[in-house]
Amino acid sequence: RSRAIAEEQFATLKSACENADVILIVAGLGGGAGSGISPVLARAAKETGALILSFVTLPFLCEGNRRVQQAQQSLEQLKSVADGVICLPNQKTFKLIDENTSVLDTFRITGGLLVEGMRGIWQLLTRPGLIQIHFDDLCALVRDRHSESSFAFVEASGAGRSREIMEKLLAHPLLDEGRTLAESDAVLVSLMGG
Repeated sequence: RSRAIAEEQFATLKSACENADVILIVAGLGGGAGSGISPVLARAAKETGALILSFVTLPFLCEGNRRVQQAQQSLEQLKSVADGVICLPNQKTFKLIDENTSVLDTFRITGGLLVEGMRGIWQLLTRPGLIQIHFDDLCALVRDRHSESSFAFVEASGAGRSREIMEKLLAHPLLDEGRTLAESDAVLVSLMGG
């Protein structure tokens, strides 16, 4: 139903995206709204020439096969249109929380992680830095790649912070304990310090 509504409003969605350089789409895949609307919105935005970056979550395995399959189908549709899809499988968050965390808190943590990933990309583009990442640089890295990407962020302080950052990244569950970095053909890094 949500896809049908989005298709009916395609011209409106496209009009809303006009004159934008980049469109960020945030969705939880597996249910009706996110899975149905996000690929249509990405297609409408793509027709305007904007760079399309999607930030999505995938359902926990305990949410059932139907939701997992619907999420995978929507993810493939989204990847076929969006320039880049930054994906957070909810299942990976189990490695970041303890067993006493409630379901509601687990969803809050997952949502917070997605927001942090989106904030990281936004800050790369909007905050001045010693080595500035320009919009053209981001476009060169992701435009028309239609790839699925991962993200992680870590913090450290003190004299050994560089080593600690690397150790944390290489052990990070969202990067499959470093395997994602080893298999990547491109990496976008942001370092922020006081």
